[in-house]
Amino acid sequence: MKHPNPQTIRQLVLAAALLTALTIGLAPAQTGGGVAADLTQSTHVTYAGVDIEVEATWVTPAAEASLLASAAGDWSASTGIVMLVHESTTAAELPSAMLGSASVLAVEGQGVRPEVIGLVETHAASRVTLLRFPVTPDQTGKIALNLPGKGVLVWNVGDCLGSY
Repeated sequence: MKHPNPQTIRQLVLAAALLTALTIGLAPAQTGGGVAADLTQSTHVTYAGVDIEVEATWVTPAAEASLLASAAGDWSASTGIVMLVHESTTAAELPSAMLGSASVLAVEGQGVRPEVIGLVETHAASRVTLLRFPVTPDQTGKIALNLPGKGVLVWNVGDCLGSY
């Protein structure tokens, strides 16, 4: 089994910590370009018989520095749409399959599967993953993350990207 690069693990753990900070309101407000929209959406789904709370944060180019710290390469928010996804349940444990890996991003009527999936953190009842979709972030209208279990999270691109 190939072991992940320690630097990559460190960067992904930092991303998870930043997601937690955003969730509880500790992260600083975004500045520049007028970006003030809530980049985090949440929903409940039932997947493999388990009720799961899903929270996804769109890592926009303007938010990349604060959310991903020095992570680059596969996670570049300027060359693809990056989502930070947190799954949690009150059940004993989550299903073994990650919701993110089975998710589809709807952009301009097209369904796009993630091209890169990274596990940031996992516990029996919670999991954080990063997803990168091969779609440029300079979209218009709305994008939707369609989750297994009939969950849909929608972002208004103009509100999230501002004058990107």
